[in-house]
Amino acid sequence: MDDDCPWTDERLAAVQTSLRSSGHGFVDGSFGQDRFKWGKLDKVKVHWRRVSELSSTSTLFGDVIDPSSVRQGSKPDAIRRLFVTPDINPEGLYCIQFFKQGRWQRVVIDDYLPVRRVVTKGRTSYKFLLGRSTLANVFWVSLVEKAYAKLYGSYRAISGGNVSEALVDLTGTPVHDYSLDATDFKEKQFWAHLLDVCARDRLVGCAMCRPPSADDDDDDDDGQASSPSGIVANHAYSVHSVVRVRIDGKIRRLLQVKNPQGSSTFSGAFSSLTDDARRVLGDAATSQTGGGMFWMTWNEFRREFNRVYVCHWATALSACVQSSWTATTSGGCTDYASCRTNPIFVAAGGVVAIGLQQRDRRFGRPNEPITYPMIGVTILRMPTPPDNPFVITSPDDIVARTSFWNKRDVAIEVGRLEHPVLVMPSTHAPGVTGTSRLHPCLGNRDSSIADEGDFVLNVYTAAGSSASSSSGEPSSIQKRHTDLLSVSCDGEWSAGSGGGPSSATFASNPKFVLSLDPDQQRPPQEPVTVFIGLRQDSPANARAGIGVVVLRRAQYALEALQGPCAALDRTWFEGKTTFTNREEVSRVLTLSPASFPVVIVPCTWAPATSACAFTLTVYGRRPCRLRLQEHR
Repeated sequence: MDDDCPWTDERLAAVQTSLRSSGHGFVDGSFGQDRFKWGKLDKVKVHWRRVSELSSTSTLFGDVIDPSSVRQGSKPDAIRRLFVTPDINPEGLYCIQFFKQGRWQRVVIDDYLPVRRVVTKGRTSYKFLLGRSTLANVFWVSLVEKAYAKLYGSYRAISGGNVSEALVDLTGTPVHDYSLDATDFKEKQFWAHLLDVCARDRLVGCAMCRPPSADDDDDDDDGQASSPSGIVANHAYSVHSVVRVRIDGKIRRLLQVKNPQGSSTFSGAFSSLTDDARRVLGDAATSQTGGGMFWMTWNEFRREFNRVYVCHWATALSACVQSSWTATTSGGCTDYASCRTNPIFVAAGGVVAIGLQQRDRRFGRPNEPITYPMIGVTILRMPTPPDNPFVITSPDDIVARTSFWNKRDVAIEVGRLEHPVLVMPSTHAPGVTGTSRLHPCLGNRDSSIADEGDFVLNVYTAAGSSASSSSGEPSSIQKRHTDLLSVSCDGEWSAGSGGGPSSATFASNPKFVLSLDPDQQRPPQEPVTVFIGLRQDSPANARAGIGVVVLRRAQYALEALQGPCAALDRTWFEGKTTFTNREEVSRVLTLSPASFPVVIVPCTWAPATSACAFTLTVYGRRPCRLRLQEHR
């Protein structure tokens, strides 16, 4: 069956009708049994059996999808939405969709599932090797797992995956990843946040993430060793309840956690509930009867887990835009003046969450280490006037920002924005660009979206709200076109030279002349605004205090600044930055056309004690084209 053609509703119906007429079951030739690769299980004799061979009363979901039957994240509506074919069918053809690169992508599989043969007292039965429901005749878990394995090329490719990535793929909603080990982690605020998100019925997961060690039994276990209390490392758990209650006369902060495999128990202070605890917790207490569900204190939770995942369930995808970081548009985070060259977008009011997703590197690489550049999203106030191309990134102008993570997805919940804002997706460091990789199994038609850009920006509004224009096209986010041009020069302060304007050796600093491009047919009549950035190439513990001085009347200023102790006429000052020992300083200047050319003097506050390299960059926009020339 050709997977290069999209699986439309019409095609699905036609194939199912043909199979019924022929009396044959569907066999997926594009994802054969050779795709079963899963570490130690490679040594197990694998049998493949259809759903109808494993249960005579098979069903996809049963009467109801019980969240305790597998992991949280399996809310009934979310799981049912994955299945384009909503029922068990005799043809064994299932179409399941996942959220990839900003859209729902269909995957078609047959219902042959990997099992092992067990003979007990002469009777043969089959046991699932991998994911399964706790109910023997419910098959949605195993079928979703097989479709997910096909999406990524093999079962091995989805072993030990990232929890937040899987939640995004399954729900299509933004997932916020929190590190409890972060240096800026605020325990009190995070506990309040957990109470809030659970009260709003968000999906919450947790894990103890650590690299595999030499003490682990097998490299293929992905480091899944257990703590003394029974928590399995590198294994996803779900959080079902978060409460602050009085039990036995004391205020307790408790969390109800579940191991989705239903195995391994937790040994903690609330492993056995007292009568008072059962009375206070009510119905939630009765669910702790096995199946991997247990209660633990907040302190125990902090000790046993270091990552928490919050899926912002009550959101709706409003818009999706694709873009790229290239050599000229990968400006880095707001620590760098070059951040203004990043793709920047205007988000309309009503936006509640934003997700950033870079190209998935897991496709077709089951045995290779998967690494991502650090990415994040910064949300900024609109500049004044709104068409000002120079984004202001001072702390007062940053509305919200994510942490920068070296992973596929980051997300941020911003409440409900009342006014438009700027959205800046970026890598942490400038100059980082992406690479293309074709989808391995869904064919060129479905995989083309994976090569259209380095990242996808997904914008979400509150579920049930409308954020579309009258034409039907999404209007909640638009790219901001600033047409910024940049020119750059490298330089160096030599030992003993330089110093700020008050220094006698100021004139020995490197000097650069900024002039208007003489090729312009008409010189500008309006003021010219430029952004000047200076970055020093020094380690953090050896940075000098740096700044920039801009002088008008370039010809006279350069003539006067001859010799190391030349006098500086303060009337020539056009502007200057604050001097600071940060990696980068910057300043926006609006100059009259008559001021050009100007002299830009990058300098250290005190004369340099050792050689130090720097980069001077000037950004501007049309109709002016700017050229930076070093003056010697």
